[in-house]
Amino acid sequence: MRKRLFSFSVAIFALLVQAVWSQTPIHVGGGSYASYVPLAKSKTADHGGCQAYQMEHRKLYLPDSLLSRLGTPDGSRQGSLALPTNDWWTYALVNEWTGKIWTYPGWVEATQDGVDIGFPTYWEPTGCEVKWDTPLRVSFTNTATGRKAKFEQALVDAWSDFSMSFIMQDGDAWVRVTCMHGSPLVWFEASGITMTTSNPDAAKYAVFEQANQLSVALLTDGLDAAAFTPYAFRIPRKTTMTYAYDANSSSLSTTFHVDQPVLMGFLPHHYYANHQLPFTNYQYLTPRGTMKVAQGNDFTFTYPVHSFLPFFPAPMEWDDAFSATRMTELNADYSKRGSFGGDTYWGGKGLTQMAHYMTFALQMGDTATFRMAK
Repeated sequence: MRKRLFSFSVAIFALLVQAVWSQTPIHVGGGSYASYVPLAKSKTADHGGCQAYQMEHRKLYLPDSLLSRLGTPDGSRQGSLALPTNDWWTYALVNEWTGKIWTYPGWVEATQDGVDIGFPTYWEPTGCEVKWDTPLRVSFTNTATGRKAKFEQALVDAWSDFSMSFIMQDGDAWVRVTCMHGSPLVWFEASGITMTTSNPDAAKYAVFEQANQLSVALLTDGLDAAAFTPYAFRIPRKTTMTYAYDANSSSLSTTFHVDQPVLMGFLPHHYYANHQLPFTNYQYLTPRGTMKVAQGNDFTFTYPVHSFLPFFPAPMEWDDAFSATRMTELNADYSKRGSFGGDTYWGGKGLTQMAHYMTFALQMGDTATFRMAK
């Protein structure tokens, strides 16, 4: 009797698993395609297989008002909201807490204990990374209970081209944090929450407070708290980056727009371009070069466009620096061991590299490696 019950339970479990992982045809016109790549077809001894299905079904840390606007992976519901899957803050979309959101010149991280703001100011001994001393922490108390706020997660609640915000809730009480790429300011808004800061270095961090709002500024030479005062509570709600190509002059112009005046930092590839911006003397350290600060809400840079080949052809055999045999070995080696990372950021890098090697193999007539990479 027990064996029969066990066999029946196993059969029911198998049916449930099959139902969960079964394919759902997605109909397009007179044809259709599978809802995800069959894992058994893509998984090999050398690769973990296609992770698209798991990626599409990961939990998303968004408020219900945004979740309801998303489509479903199987196409049964069309969505009205698109999610950026490879942005500078995408980690926060698929994790309980934000991880370090690198806003440049600093970073912001939400945890169950509060929100930390780090300010890198020096290079580590190897010169590979910039480092920081003790970060500033913003802590939260539920005003109604008088106790530490019990946040269980951080939810991404808004974003635009180069800004985003996340919200943490404790019942009806909440805190919203707004970040902008290139901004030395981080903005906090709250309801039913008392915000306090632990400032490890008043020479590096300035804190501004008013009713239900707080902001933290990263100070640098010449850019003191007084200089930040006019911008302390100008919270950016919408940022856009647009571009225009002029074929006659063979130039490309990009414009960064913020819905109100701000202090915004730019990297060398910005300020070495043609521009009419009144850059200040304020500067910050970043791993991508010195960041210079400009004031305003529209920032336009123009670059000359020099045509280039999107892909180099296979080298000629007569080139002494090129060995077809060695190239074939490298192609095959990467095709066997290449990985696709654990998320869309690193997965995108791996996918691009694999596509390159696939193309290399195709150009060289190495069909076996081409198929493996494909």
